[in-house]
Amino acid sequence: MHGFYLLGIVFLFWAQPSWLACAPVKEAPEKSILFYNPESNVDSFAAMKTMMDRYLKKTGAYTFQPFNDRDIFEKFLMDRRKGIVILSSWHFQILKQKLSLKPSLVGVVEGKTTQVRILVSKNADSLAALGDFTVASAGSEAYSESILVEMLFARQRPIGPMPQILIVPKDIDALMAVGFDLATAALTSKSCLDMLITINPRLHEKLNVIEISQTFLHPLVTTIEVGGDLPGEARDFFEGMANTTEGRRCLDVIGLDNWKKLSQADWELLGQPEKGN
Repeated sequence: MHGFYLLGIVFLFWAQPSWLACAPVKEAPEKSILFYNPESNVDSFAAMKTMMDRYLKKTGAYTFQPFNDRDIFEKFLMDRRKGIVILSSWHFQILKQKLSLKPSLVGVVEGKTTQVRILVSKNADSLAALGDFTVASAGSEAYSESILVEMLFARQRPIGPMPQILIVPKDIDALMAVGFDLATAALTSKSCLDMLITINPRLHEKLNVIEISQTFLHPLVTTIEVGGDLPGEARDFFEGMANTTEGRRCLDVIGLDNWKKLSQADWELLGQPEKGN
């Protein structure tokens, strides 16, 4: 088990094959669902698109277009300014300053629409004890740095040079990187740390939770408002994904258990009044 994770981590650090990229088409079909999530890595964008398109074909006329490059994704949205977009709530807070995005649904994991990130270390029990450290994270560098800055600010720690970010495939790999001393700390989820009890109880016993981020939402289904509200057929598609085996597989690829309408508390976390649709 340990060797498997180590090989996977080393492969990712030293080889970034070009086939992992999924360059978006210049002219996506009119009824496209656009996807970009800096919170986690996708094993294969091509496989993700194939799976989603196969499911969408059975439920409607939509196609799925994932992006693995933030700049390309944002430029595409600015140029198009309409359509259905799946993105992280972190990214939504940034883009809402540039685009009129209207959230309609929020992702659900283990019955919750909210999440936190935790900073975990094996050799330290506080931020001060970490010193100059390397953080393993499955999120993008920009996303990971943003969460770390928030953690440092919350503890009123002077923000100097940012820690080195070591990008890994999954949250569990971030913890294993700490176990193999490839990183000083891991930026991961509480559920992943809990899962480590079964996978590697020895390592779990050695880990300390250094800091916990603020609460934020799981990914959102939004529309660019000039394109109107989320169409009923699209809403039915998203809300019905958990009801079929193939739909649950698609949700699993995205990293969710289900979708649901935003509650008043969800709207408050976004810093916006509750809206209809």
